[in-house]
Amino acid sequence: MLLSVLPDTSTITNTKRPHDRAPGADGQGRGVLQSMTRLAIIGQREHPRGRLYDLRVGEQSVSALLTFHALQRMERWRLSDRQTLQALLFPEEVLRGHGGRFIAHRRIRARLIRAVYEYDGELPAVITVYSPLAKRYFRGGGRYEDRILA
Repeated sequence: MLLSVLPDTSTITNTKRPHDRAPGADGQGRGVLQSMTRLAIIGQREHPRGRLYDLRVGEQSVSALLTFHALQRMERWRLSDRQTLQALLFPEEVLRGHGGRFIAHRRIRARLIRAVYEYDGELPAVITVYSPLAKRYFRGGGRYEDRILA
């Protein structure tokens, strides 16, 4: 079961950035602001593999790791930690990748945030992330091989 949350404006930042828009009914990225998802970054700290984030989604607490490589790719693709974490926690679809990995997809207009992750024990760890054109990889949404917030 996917956790359904309501917007909480106390945890929202940069809500007017146009590239933070989640897709609407037309699939073209027009609709509710992606940052309206109730995601609060409680804290972050260094980890031997990257940066560990402590998050709160509604009443649920979760941690996620962004590896050093993922952090470099985020900089290259100009993706914020919030955008990457939202793609990880609130994907439109999750596909199975190679070697036990998963690929979370979240559209932003004509592009897609593609977060490749695996589990380090119970901890979801984003290995790499990039933002190709959605038409290349997006399969229509609604397919979930894995859900972090279940």
